[in-house]
Parts: sequence; structure tokens; C-alpha cells
Amino acid sequence: MKLYDFLILSNEEQMAQIMLHGALITKLWEKDRLFVLYSLGTFFFEMEYHGNPKSAKQEALLVRKHVFSTGVRMEKYLASDLAI
Repeated sequence: MKLYDFLILSNEEQMAQIMLHGALITKLWEKDRLFVLYSLGTFFFEMEYHGNPKSAKQEALLVRKHVFSTGVRMEKYLASDLAI
């Protein structure tokens, strides 16, 4: 799937594509934000969550998502340990 094809999908369809075909690259904590990075072919999908769940019953709030192929958004991951 190409980036443009992904962007024209609905939110639900995008999430389905990520869950079915995406590869989890890493999770990164910055203060009270959790960034989860997936690879989907030739581009990346980043989900940003707010909050630090204290138990399995609590959920972090999805604040925003970003789709990108390269650039500034990738820089924070380059300095981190990419182990999950």
C-alpha cells in the first residue's frame, strides 16, 4: 500500500491496516506521552498516547496519529533503543 492510498482511508480502515499489516517497531516514553511506531511498507505510522496507565484496567488516551515516510518525526527514534 502506498502512502496516498493509506491517507484516503477512514480512521477505522487505517487502524485495521495497521493491526493486520503493520510491524511494531518500538514504543517510546517521553514524560507522560507514549509514542508507538509502526512500519507499513514504505512509510511509518505513529500513535501518540497521553497518560501512564497504572493497571491493566486503565487505558491511555490516544491524542493524535501521524503518518510519515521520513524526516523530523523520525529523529526522536534514532537516539532511542529500538528494543520493545
